[in-house]
Amino acid sequence: YTKSGTYTVSLTVKDDDNVTVTITKTVTVKEKPSTPHHPRHHYPGVSNDIKSLELKRIIYTSKLIVGSEVDADLSGKELKDTYDLINKPLKLTEDTILIGGPVANPLTNKYIDKFPIKITNDYPGTHTGVIQVITLKHVEVGDNTYRDIKIILLAGSDRYGTKAAVEYFKTLDNLPDEPIFVQWKDGKAVKIEKP
Repeated sequence: YTKSGTYTVSLTVKDDDNVTVTITKTVTVKEKPSTPHHPRHHYPGVSNDIKSLELKRIIYTSKLIVGSEVDADLSGKELKDTYDLINKPLKLTEDTILIGGPVANPLTNKYIDKFPIKITNDYPGTHTGVIQVITLKHVEVGDNTYRDIKIILLAGSDRYGTKAAVEYFKTLDNLPDEPIFVQWKDGKAVKIEKP
């Protein structure tokens, strides 16, 4: 229980001879005093620039995959200090953040058709990126175990479009329901209308 109060707990047991025994006990629960915690310590390795605890949790528990060292240095390290640099498409079995467009990141290329916005070197445009989230249903994660996984795509038509997607993503409170278009302008990421 999370609230203080008095509760009655009963346990009923019946044996093979249909003898029933019920034990009832009244217990008092006192709320544990909350201890302040520092969000930056709560999710080690996740950027201190991210203010939303929910977004920090999502980043912390998701695998971060980049397709090039340039995207890792320019964008990936801005989210968290651990990432996987891949050069071939793999099967995703856990919540994942993909950084980079389909040319730079082989996994983005593999899954791009599942996203509502198809990113190319020409679309959404110069220094323009998109933040998109999809859920893949019933993914086999091993030994006949299946679960839904989220894929977050932070990508653009060029490196600065990808950087804009990463930097703007860091300002969100939670995952977006719809794609968000962003642009790198005057050294910062700004939200724009769909091109």
